[in-house]
Amino acid sequence: MANPSLQIGNDNWAIKEDNLLGYSTAGTRFVPQPITMTRATLGTRVNPSGLVEDVELLGGELVTNGDFTSGANWSYATGWTLGGGVAAWDAAGTYSWIAQTIGNYVGKQVKVTFDAVINSGDLNVIVANGGGTPSITTSGSYEFYLSPTGGGAYDSQVRVYQTIADSDFTITNISVKESTKNNLARVDYDGTSSLLVEPERTNLITYSEDFTTRGNIWQTFGNATKTLNAATSPDGSNTAAHITGLNGDGNNDLRYTFSYDTANKTLAYSVYLKGSGTLRLQMSNGVDKSIDEEITLTSEWKRHNVTGTFNSTSVATVYLVIDDYNGKTATEYYIWGAQLEVGSYATSYIPTSGGTVTRVQETYTKTGISNLINSEEGVLFAEIAALSDDGTFRSISLSNGTATNRVSIRYNTTSNAISAYLYQGSTPILAYNNVVADVKDFHKVAIKYKSGDVAFWVDGVEVATSTSTFTFLPLTDLSFVRGDSVRFFYGKVKQLQVFKTALSDSELAALTS
Repeated sequence: MANPSLQIGNDNWAIKEDNLLGYSTAGTRFVPQPITMTRATLGTRVNPSGLVEDVELLGGELVTNGDFTSGANWSYATGWTLGGGVAAWDAAGTYSWIAQTIGNYVGKQVKVTFDAVINSGDLNVIVANGGGTPSITTSGSYEFYLSPTGGGAYDSQVRVYQTIADSDFTITNISVKESTKNNLARVDYDGTSSLLVEPERTNLITYSEDFTTRGNIWQTFGNATKTLNAATSPDGSNTAAHITGLNGDGNNDLRYTFSYDTANKTLAYSVYLKGSGTLRLQMSNGVDKSIDEEITLTSEWKRHNVTGTFNSTSVATVYLVIDDYNGKTATEYYIWGAQLEVGSYATSYIPTSGGTVTRVQETYTKTGISNLINSEEGVLFAEIAALSDDGTFRSISLSNGTATNRVSIRYNTTSNAISAYLYQGSTPILAYNNVVADVKDFHKVAIKYKSGDVAFWVDGVEVATSTSTFTFLPLTDLSFVRGDSVRFFYGKVKQLQVFKTALSDSELAALTS
């Protein structure tokens, strides 16, 4: 079989600082070919060890003596006590700060983590002017991504201070590192090694890992009790909560309550759980509509979800419930990583720690590669799985940057269909839907394009052909869109290859089997 001129995946995944490395062949030697990924926010993945992790690159530690073994390296005023593992403030009725010079990170992004014990009042952390945390009023471990804007006398400093008079708190283990979390591809190992490409989603749950009761947030009812930080969570930290006291009478709830109008919205509620027996996951508008599902726990962490569309009733509050309704058999369970998002399916986990967090849409494009694409003939091959059979258009294309000169593999509005589309000008050379058992499974698909000899292969079978003649304009781009920046591809990609020759039937059968 001819070597592909461009190959991505096929056990050659690698995450680099600003791109995903694919591989092209030069003779028998693989040569890296970058494909540009764009996403302006953090994304998570399941790593090869099975742990949920942020896909980011962190620089070295910028803070010296962040564990406060002494007061060294910090400047501070009267009222502060530094040493013995903490920085403490308890000077009533005054305001002050501690500070350390770390270098100018204005215009960059930094990851700030610390532990705090708040007896009263608040504490705040700022990196350069304009890059600060919200006021911290509750004890806990905190993590923030800050984007310092600068514009003041302290652009090279990290500062800890209070805004409420008579504050009383301690802080320790403060860390500041430069973070590169944008434009990083996500190679996901949840069952297989594949590139994960997802749409924009927002986690509406503001505390996804901290199950502390704050007002009505994460309350227990009936006999249910919770123990925080009771087990190792799916990200490897000791942040999973333990819920006990269930007996099947339906009154033992863990409930997340917040202000939100569910009217006419399709929502997906997901959470990591482990234990034994059965539970109910429920979303409710508290009036006349609930969406629920029975789930069976296992001894290993598993992400469970319930999805559905609410009616037109407008409400002020939504309730997310885990309980033992109708004789469910679990008496205890562990929980971590809760997420509620607008959409018909759950996407990868988006951590939150005090506010909603949005992971923006990601796109993949490789332009200016006319030397790797033969516009006269060739093959576009992909091994792909859809995230959902949701009836939307999702395309991977060779094109000249337009929709009227392209070779596309796509999912569309037909249920469980994988399609082949060839367009030359406004004329469709091939437009064919092939229905498979489940588009969420991986399928190997290939389009052979050559004037008078076009074929579409799916899982080792030739499913469509065309003998129409055509002359393509030069093909220059490989992109996860239709060709004109619409109908973005969302799914999982194991392999993506481009061949400069129209392969034979036996080669295509072998490639797609």
